Formats: sequence, structure tokens, C-alpha cells
Amino acid sequence: MSSPTAIQAFHNVGRLSATAEGQTYSFSTAYPHGGTAIGLVRDVQMRRIEGRQTIIAEEFGVEVIDEVYAGEAWLLSFALRGWDSDAILALFPNTTLASTSKFRGVDYPGTTAKPGTTKAAGAVKVLFTPDDDKNHPAVYLPNAIPEIAEDLTIALGRIDEVLIVCGFRALRDGASAGRAVQIRLLEDLTA
Repeated sequence: MSSPTAIQAFHNVGRLSATAEGQTYSFSTAYPHGGTAIGLVRDVQMRRIEGRQTIIAEEFGVEVIDEVYAGEAWLLSFALRGWDSDAILALFPNTTLASTSKFRGVDYPGTTAKPGTTKAAGAVKVLFTPDDDKNHPAVYLPNAIPEIAEDLTIALGRIDEVLIVCGFRALRDGASAGRAVQIRLLEDLTA
């Protein structure tokens, strides 16, 4: 292990992209690497939840003597700044592109996704590309479902910026040993 230094602390600023149907990533090309840019974003975070089951020794009361690792769930969350047409299409389940204005709007209940519909069939590949891709980690979700905050408030006034809180939930890209998340330098990612 190396000795800790202040230079190891950094801010990982970057941009998001997602693939549309038929698109694939090429990590050696420029951003958006063959995908589609996902608007202007802020507050990008990887959220990880680890499942665990504690093992308690009855002879010691409630003392934990071990834990069983029960897997992980990952979510790439962010706030979309403004109303980017490509982002709205990638994130909301029911949208329509207006024929006259070409403005993409949200329609509920819509005709694409009805309550009770599973979302895995609409999964996309998602990539966070850091501005400094030689020193800061990228995040790649090879199979992710788009999500909007369950309880969403969109400011419609002059005081607050329009922010849409959303994310992509990582799923395995294969039924058995598939991958769900890669966090590494861009040059080390595998498509």
C-alpha cells in the first residue's frame, strides 16, 4: 500500500451518456464514445447498498461474531439541469416528440409503459466520463434501467433552477456471472 497523500483527494467532475437502441460504446473515441450525451447534469453519485446478514453467538447475547455477504445493489444518481430532449427520452417512460416544435414532452399515462410493466427490456448502457479520464475513474453500467425520483418536484418559477432528480439502476448484463458495474479508468473499461 502507498502512503496516503493529499494529492489522492480529488473532485471527479464529468459528463453522462447513454446508448440508444443499436448504439455501442467505443471507449477509445471522444465523448460521448458512440452513445448519446445526457444533457447538463450535476450532483452525480454512485450509490451502493450492500446486503448482509449478521451471525450472532447466542452464548454472548446479541454480540455479532461474523457477517454473511449477500450481494450489492448499485444506482448512478444525478440531477438533470433543464429539459434536454435526449435525456427526457432516455429517462421518462412515456414521452412524445411534438411534430411542430420538436419539443420532447412527458405524457402520463402514455402508451409506452403502463403500470405493471417491467423495465429491464428498456435497459441501456450508461457511462460517466470524467473530465480528467487519465487520473479519475469512469463508471460504466452495461445494463441499466432509467429511474426518476419516486417523489419528484420540478420548479416552475424564477427563483429555483429546474432540476430533475433521476438515475440509472445497474442490472447484470447476463443471467449468470454478468457484469453490473465497472468503476475504473476509461482505458481499462470493457464493453
